[in-house]
Amino acid sequence: MTGAPDEVTIIRGTEIRGHLRFWWRACYGGRYATVKKMKEDEDRIWGAAAKKDEKLKGKIEGQEDEDNGPKEMTVQIMVAVLNKGTAVEPFPILTPKEYKNKKGKETRNNWESPYDQNSGVPEYAAFSLQLTSDEKLPEKRPASKMVYENIQFRLTLSFSKEIHQNKNIQKDIEGTLWAWETFGGIGARIRRGFGAVQLTKINEKDNTDLPTGNNVIQWLQDHITELWARSEPPVKGKAPENVPCLSPDTCLSRDIKMQFIGPFDTTTKAWTRAIERLVKYRQHDNGRPQKYGYSNWPESETIRILTHKKDADASSLPQKFPRAAFGLPIIFNFIGYPDLQKRPLQGASKNHERLASPLILRPLMCKKDKDKNDVVVGLAIVLENFSFPPEGIVFIEKNGTLHPVNPYIDDDEVDRIKPIREADVLNDFMKYF
Repeated sequence: MTGAPDEVTIIRGTEIRGHLRFWWRACYGGRYATVKKMKEDEDRIWGAAAKKDEKLKGKIEGQEDEDNGPKEMTVQIMVAVLNKGTAVEPFPILTPKEYKNKKGKETRNNWESPYDQNSGVPEYAAFSLQLTSDEKLPEKRPASKMVYENIQFRLTLSFSKEIHQNKNIQKDIEGTLWAWETFGGIGARIRRGFGAVQLTKINEKDNTDLPTGNNVIQWLQDHITELWARSEPPVKGKAPENVPCLSPDTCLSRDIKMQFIGPFDTTTKAWTRAIERLVKYRQHDNGRPQKYGYSNWPESETIRILTHKKDADASSLPQKFPRAAFGLPIIFNFIGYPDLQKRPLQGASKNHERLASPLILRPLMCKKDKDKNDVVVGLAIVLENFSFPPEGIVFIEKNGTLHPVNPYIDDDEVDRIKPIREADVLNDFMKYF
């Protein structure tokens, strides 16, 4: 597992509860016509915040006593950390060194934090661990920015009497745990592989329910199909609008919703290769040898046109922002343009500035090979029900000017954008993966 833990509590029960809520909705939201009805059943299983004048019906697990989490519970969660893991620093923070510049003035270097290729953490996925502009200042410079790997913990779930007497709810919990263990994780940037968890034992017995290195998709489809076959009431389709979910389309759609790369002999290799595929797809350049060149994607060209730095008639690219499909915000930096540094593409409303990516990339452990060596694949899955914020998305200039933009590619525009072969960018990436 790789994630950024709290200094006091590495794994929190409240955080796991939140992830289980998410994956319960993702698995079983297709039963419900409305979010309200779905929320009622969700609260019955995972707990709801009680009103101040109500008597608590459940006891909060010890690690969560000071959290503002659910106060009324049917499933209780206990976490015991068995191994705190090993600290890794993808961008080591060097000690600044004083020296004299050409004018003889005292100054310092080493304000940057260069990427450590031996960290095992993909550089692109870990970009948020680089020093920010403020953190490069002496008074705000942190001592380190660590992530931790190979954390081991025991997760214990205890049920209320209501759940013990309801086999259907127990099946829901089992299915939710499987989805979280297979697709989810703990911590930040989970959808780019951080915090990926692996189930090793159930009730002290080794977990043997794993795919082989060449039947991953069939194994996933079989488990998702069984998950719904055991569901009561049945899952009939997608969850209510805007609720990220798995659905029958995940297995049966002509669009590719699940894909894998590998197998590999380590989780690091599988994770890195999966991230590399995304990097190569998103950063498709125009073939120039330099590191920073004009992109074959239309966003940069469109921004130059919107900010009057290029004539629209001189561009052959459609004025679109298709890479918004991978999540928002996106921060753009243009070399040579001080007014186009750190400019965001984000949701137009303050309530929807951010948009979680529907694409999950992570390593997935498989059964060992005949020589007892580890077998790991890089997994890609696209969640259903993805949509852009209802108020639209905007590019924001330094002076505060908002430019409403269009993320959708029309079919007749595909041939003008070299990186893609179809208008649905997410499906196009899955074919590329």
